[in-house]
Amino acid sequence: MKSFLNHLLRAVIFVAILLVTLYLLSRVMTPRTNNKEDGMFYENANAVFSEAEDSIDVLIIGDSEVYSAMIPPQIWEDHGITAYCCSTPGQNMASSLEFLQTTLDKQSPKVVVMETNQFYRKISFDDSIMNKLGMLLPIFKYHDHWKTMSWDDLTLDDEIEYSYSDVNKGYKFVGKTLAPDDPYVDNMVKTTEVQAMTQRNLSYTDSIKKLCDSENIKLVLVSTPSLKNWNYKRHNGMVQMAEKLGVEYIDMNLLPDEVPIDWSRDTYDQGDHTNYYGASKVTSYLGDYLEGLGIFEDHRGDPNYKSWDDSLKAFKKVLKKHLK
Repeated sequence: MKSFLNHLLRAVIFVAILLVTLYLLSRVMTPRTNNKEDGMFYENANAVFSEAEDSIDVLIIGDSEVYSAMIPPQIWEDHGITAYCCSTPGQNMASSLEFLQTTLDKQSPKVVVMETNQFYRKISFDDSIMNKLGMLLPIFKYHDHWKTMSWDDLTLDDEIEYSYSDVNKGYKFVGKTLAPDDPYVDNMVKTTEVQAMTQRNLSYTDSIKKLCDSENIKLVLVSTPSLKNWNYKRHNGMVQMAEKLGVEYIDMNLLPDEVPIDWSRDTYDQGDHTNYYGASKVTSYLGDYLEGLGIFEDHRGDPNYKSWDDSLKAFKKVLKKHLK
């Protein structure tokens, strides 16, 4: 019995030392700012934390389909609604839940828009565990930060200075065009088949819906136009999901008149993502939908939102430079 207790004590001490070490390393490895040069991942998405407290009306969450298709400065110009794209390449439901949880510490959006491609992106058990560990102990998230660290970073102060802001509000401008071989292919051939989602993604979806409900946030599901990643089987799956959650679902792939995508002109990668021309059409429809909800103030002209006017001016300079 004494031997067993000794072994147990040693194990407890070892685990305690390991946890303390990981905690201290996490504080050291956490980037000091939200700049890419200081080790921050996806600085444009994370720049949402630089926005003024409770200034975001709409959070848009998802993978690259979001930052390629939705233009917050355009929504601001047309409707005076503040929206932000919290999206990263290959973003899965676990990352979306984390983005939502952390953003709600500072923001109180009235609407969360979730792009639906992520609902069909598989999450391995290991990825799920690493995501949770990364939230508890950032060493698991920023373990490569040592590559960009300086001596000034060797401190236990883990407070991040959100000094970088993105004038595009998470949108990634691409003006080039690369059309698919057949821009008139029909990716939405009607069927009764349903593409199922993984149980893990269903669990994350439930968590996101419960979080939105607890914060009195309207959740809206949106499928942006894509020839490559969307089809009617997935559409049917999202119809069922929307009914189960009791939320609205908008499939822009089935709105050729309202969102008139021309795949010979409106894509930069042969129909997977929209370029600026396609994104402006997607955003026009989304902006009209959001205004039609009748729950937002028009912040244009409000001095507290001057930074949004400044961002719009900067965005228009980009357009003028690249869209000649």
